[in-house]
Amino acid sequence: MSSPPASASAAPPAPPARGVSAWAQLRAWVTAEPEYAAQPDFTRQLTRAGALGLLLALLVSLTLLPRSAQYFPGRVMGISLAVFAVATLVAVTQAVRNPERLGGLRLAGVTSYLLLGVYAVWGDPLAPTTAYAPVTTPLMIGAAAFTVGFGPRRGAAASILLGLAVAHQRALAVGVSQGALEAVMFTGTQMAGAVLIQALLDESRAVIAGYRSLTEMTMREKLANADLAAGSYLDSLVHNHVLATLLTASAASSPAEHDQAAAQARRALALMNRPSPLRRPQEWRDLVQEQADRLGLTLHIAVAGTPRCTASAQALLDATTAALTNVARHSGQREVHVQASFTPRRSTVTVRDEGAGFLPDRISPRRHGVRHGIVERIEDLGGTVAIDSRPGAGTVIRMSLSKTPSVLPVVEFPPVVRNVLFFTICLFVQAAFLAIGWRFREAYPWWLMPLVVLTFGVGLTVLWTIPATSRAWIPVAAAAVVVPTLALAVTDDVTTGDWRLWFVGFFDPVFATVAFRFSARAATLLALAQFPLYVGVIRLTAGSWAPAQAIEATVQLVLWAVVGGHLARAFSSSTERTLALAAATRRRDDAARLAQANTEALDVRLADLRTRAKGLLEHIADAGDDAGLADRARVAEAGLRDRLRFPALVDGETLDALGAARARGVQVSLHVDDRAPSIGPALRTAIAAVLEAAEPGDQVTVTAYPTSGAARIVVANPHRAVPVPRCLEVAPVLRLVDHDDGLLVLDVVE
Repeated sequence: MSSPPASASAAPPAPPARGVSAWAQLRAWVTAEPEYAAQPDFTRQLTRAGALGLLLALLVSLTLLPRSAQYFPGRVMGISLAVFAVATLVAVTQAVRNPERLGGLRLAGVTSYLLLGVYAVWGDPLAPTTAYAPVTTPLMIGAAAFTVGFGPRRGAAASILLGLAVAHQRALAVGVSQGALEAVMFTGTQMAGAVLIQALLDESRAVIAGYRSLTEMTMREKLANADLAAGSYLDSLVHNHVLATLLTASAASSPAEHDQAAAQARRALALMNRPSPLRRPQEWRDLVQEQADRLGLTLHIAVAGTPRCTASAQALLDATTAALTNVARHSGQREVHVQASFTPRRSTVTVRDEGAGFLPDRISPRRHGVRHGIVERIEDLGGTVAIDSRPGAGTVIRMSLSKTPSVLPVVEFPPVVRNVLFFTICLFVQAAFLAIGWRFREAYPWWLMPLVVLTFGVGLTVLWTIPATSRAWIPVAAAAVVVPTLALAVTDDVTTGDWRLWFVGFFDPVFATVAFRFSARAATLLALAQFPLYVGVIRLTAGSWAPAQAIEATVQLVLWAVVGGHLARAFSSSTERTLALAAATRRRDDAARLAQANTEALDVRLADLRTRAKGLLEHIADAGDDAGLADRARVAEAGLRDRLRFPALVDGETLDALGAARARGVQVSLHVDDRAPSIGPALRTAIAAVLEAAEPGDQVTVTAYPTSGAARIVVANPHRAVPVPRCLEVAPVLRLVDHDDGLLVLDVVE
């Protein structure tokens, strides 16, 4: 999506100051830039459409000039077209070099209305004729350029002058009724265009006004999603810092190792009070180095570029620190290599060690460090993780996050087509057009006009009501080419040239609609196909060539197709942005609600973590090396790891029971699904009862299968006979399955 300017929207015109003259107010109203001048995407399409329209209008006028000398004053027509050509050249040049500026179209519009005055005063026809003056089409397109350059309201007001001039000249050339009908047709066409542009502007204004908030919402959404995608900040804190500290402290046997454990404990305590470890993307390398130092690893790191997005950098930092923690825990090596690359489009990090390795396809779902801390952390943000490892051959983890372009919804039925004023004006224009054709009904068979009206009415209704993805527009567009061609073949008045253009002109809205709603390219190609058809039919029916009339008819249709296509691009851009804004707002609200719920849950768990681990971490941070510290750290590490892996099962009371049993020398191993089992309450009661009865040296294994609602607890001790505990009486959820000297098997029932 292209970026609009920094200003959220074009500022509305300031109210006139007291004491300002009426002339000054009028001049300010005339010279003020239109509201969409601050919207480059919108303005660019309108400028290009206007420039192409001026060129095509000039081409039409040049084809009419040679055969109009007997009906119109040649000097007035020639000078007017020369002046118009200069203004067109300026408008086209600016549309190519700087399409965001409207100066060229404003010049062409003002020039056209000045030439309109010349045409009204000195362009009277030399003889009655139905032919149009060569300047008629340029003046009509020039009036449209005025509407684009000065805004739809001023353009609609000025179009009344166009209607008056056309009515005057056509009344002199053809008749009063013809002049009145064509005045309605010309003025109505300009007003319909002005209403359409205003409707597009209204749609786009809301987008530009909300663009800045959209950007802010998108960033907040990314940050919220980053927090949610991590599983939780607390899980990363526990795995990467608290557990690592307790593990180091439990294995410390020398002053240097105790100092290392103390440093890790101080870092973990600091992070408990700072929930956002990455403040700036530039900190990324330093924080990776700090994690390696805390774990006692020798880090070889190479970083190319600087992270652009804090959310992506945080995700890669979390995954990288989780990988380093796994190296310290499982690899058996103290050296690790990290290579990172950050570009505007992609961020990649590779972590490599030469340690013990493992089989990636056999990673346990309960391995938080790999499964949750690395793989899910990256994949939840749309990234990829590739793990290359095998036993005895080391491990390579490649993580990648790409900047994915936004996919905007497709506009299928623009709401602007429901604009009642727009369609009312179009209806009046087509009614005037039809009235003109009815006045010359003696020139064609009786059945032709009903066929033309029926084809037009049904076709236009179909084009505006079918979905934009439908292919039903193709036969309608083909009919818009075939029916006018048929009309050419059966019309008697084929020698004047002008009447034949009526059939083509009547179908102009069909070509514009095809370009606007479906395909501008197809509409243009169909318009170009009119040239050989026109020439061929006239040659076969009248025995003469009519290249000038064919060019006039073809260019007329191409003009409508081009303008419709550019308006479609301007409209779809603004409307799609509106839909994107709505979608982003909806996602933002959802993310905010989830983030709030996540934050509240984290606050509760963080308070529990402080209660259970803060005192021990403070003791470790003070470089305590008493005899019981290692055992306390080992027990605490095992309990917190169970809490991290099985949050649905291990609540506070269960964690206390696990800690008390392990402190007495009971070995406890949990094998349960990380989803909340339906048997969870009964299982927690059973675990507490069994652990209370267990003695030092007992091995307690808990296995739960939540999908079947079954759970089993096995107590084994090869060195003593395990008695049937009294907990069977205390905890009725337990049922004896097997009992041997050194083995006790219990099932947990709901």
